[in-house]
Amino acid sequence: GRVVVSGASPTADLAVTKTANASQLFVGQAVTFTVTASNNGSANASSVVVNDQLPSGFTFISATLSSSTASYNSATGVLTIGTLNVGNSVTMNLVGIVNSSGTYTNTASVTADQPDSNSANNSASATITVCRAGSSSPSFN
Repeated sequence: GRVVVSGASPTADLAVTKTANASQLFVGQAVTFTVTASNNGSANASSVVVNDQLPSGFTFISATLSSSTASYNSATGVLTIGTLNVGNSVTMNLVGIVNSSGTYTNTASVTADQPDSNSANNSASATITVCRAGSSSPSFN
């Protein structure tokens, strides 16, 4: 007789979360967006990249990374992580100054060289509303 055993091969499951330290700000204030990329799968992921460009209307101030091997390019919005092992994550705190009033959505998305077993968690967004300096809620124009 012949026995055939089949099973799912290990895959990466990259996930990204995104938050802002405030949902309403005034022009000229700083906002910190926190983005975390995780590998929830059963296989390591390589060439992991998070795209997270500050929206127009913001001036880049800094990016603080939880991994010494990761790097962020503020001109392109690319966070290069490299290898992300199973169960590990990398966090970035991205700080910008708000230059103009309006509603802004900042979105981060994660990719790698390997297939992802759950692409539904590969992007996340945070939205903030910015008032003109000297105005008060609900006047946001």
